[in-house]
Amino acid sequence: MVFDSMEQKALKYAESRHAELGDSLGFGVDGSVWLLHSKERIQPWAAKLFRADKPYVRERDCYLRLCEVHLESVRGFAVPAYLHHDDAWLVVEMTIVRPPYLLDFAGALLDEPFDFHEEAWEAWEMDRMEKFEDRWPEVKKVMRELECHGIFLSDLHPGNIAFE
Repeated sequence: MVFDSMEQKALKYAESRHAELGDSLGFGVDGSVWLLHSKERIQPWAAKLFRADKPYVRERDCYLRLCEVHLESVRGFAVPAYLHHDDAWLVVEMTIVRPPYLLDFAGALLDEPFDFHEEAWEAWEMDRMEKFEDRWPEVKKVMRELECHGIFLSDLHPGNIAFE
């Protein structure tokens, strides 16, 4: 399926799910997130539409793991609950969460830590320390808890892990 824009793809996907497309909730390198509404559901939900297979598969598999281990929050950070995925459309559907929350698993790895050289890891950590400042120790604890479930995060920034 080829679309002129992510909005067009989101509109067609919503139609395929017998839902109405709502507002855009955000976008990034990997794709975009849209609000969906339906008469059959009381609460709206989110659909994350991807541009490519690799980030989609990573996100899908992380959400399936989170669902498998019944993980709804990590150290008080809400994690969207998995609702549905569609391999043909490259879409993961999830609940909507409010801060504090943890989002975006498209850059995560399952069951294997990132293979960074020591210097690259130190540079990555310094960058995150600057982004999160005094909250960095709590972010590291969130990372460690997810690692206990085999989920290794790399794309951490204040847009993906929001404090209250």
